[in-house]
Amino acid sequence: MDKIVIVKLSSLGDIIHTLPAFKLLREKFPSSEITWIVEKNGKEILEMVDGIDKIYTIDTKDLRRGKKIVKNISKIRKLKSIKADILFDFQGTMKSAVVTSLINSKRKIGFSNKNLREKTSRFFYKETVPYFEETEHIISKNIHLLSSINIKTTTISFPSFNFTKKLENGVKEKLKNINTKKVIILNVGGGWETKRLGVKKWIDIAKGIIDRNFIPLVLWGNDFEKKDAAKVALESGALLAPPFTIKELFPLIKSSLLLVSGDTLPLHIAEAVKTPTVSFFGPTLPSRNGPVNPISEVVFYKLKCSGCFKRKCSNPICMTKIKPIDILKKVDLILSKIQK
Repeated sequence: MDKIVIVKLSSLGDIIHTLPAFKLLREKFPSSEITWIVEKNGKEILEMVDGIDKIYTIDTKDLRRGKKIVKNISKIRKLKSIKADILFDFQGTMKSAVVTSLINSKRKIGFSNKNLREKTSRFFYKETVPYFEETEHIISKNIHLLSSINIKTTTISFPSFNFTKKLENGVKEKLKNINTKKVIILNVGGGWETKRLGVKKWIDIAKGIIDRNFIPLVLWGNDFEKKDAAKVALESGALLAPPFTIKELFPLIKSSLLLVSGDTLPLHIAEAVKTPTVSFFGPTLPSRNGPVNPISEVVFYKLKCSGCFKRKCSNPICMTKIKPIDILKKVDLILSKIQK
């Protein structure tokens, strides 16, 4: 097989969840040219991944809004000039299906109709794979798409990442003389409000980390999260993280001892770079989105409404049931494993 195209446009965590499938493709076809089509912010991640030959970026938001028409017409023309032997659409939405439709490929493979996020995208594929149970891990679902070319495995493995010296040195400079092997990252962000643990709980977790003679580094992403992170740091004695780029998160998390996080980007980065995690889940399911590292631990209270995937909830009992001591017990369990 000479040319393979991967369509996985977004989100950042979902891109990471597609990397094990990419690794299997690269191992099966070491001499093939693999092109990955992605939204522009996902390029930062893919640029660090070993084995991707070409990265093609497209801004579907501008395209849908009718902005930058001349520029996007040019990009569409370039898409139509791409020729491939096989294309895999790991996204399963209309925007990815439209991108898929523009590419000249002998085979265009997508998920079963029941597995598609937007059912109408089915009409843009030449082939689909059988249904995959949605409560199973999303990484395994992506690997399942490769069953169309007889790649089948239950083993999950990520490709290696190349960090430039400049990138690594930039992270070290921001952390100055901090011993990262003593750092436990506390990621207060959550994207959805139903994934957030709450400032008071983070303060208690940070104090517990300090009591254990480790360094809690409070990580944040946007300005809203920064306010919460600053409060946690101020009231616990933890360190407030400086701003980090998406690329810098990879060597930062890789060099740290452990990460505590909800179901959001830093958790998935940690899994990709093999840093142990303590994660907590509420509206999403750990069986589907959780850690694959056998050392990692999860806090999750299974309820009748578990797996609701709601971004807002008037009574988020799945999160209110989680206590700081639950997290700290899991931290102790991991520390006992990695310090043997």
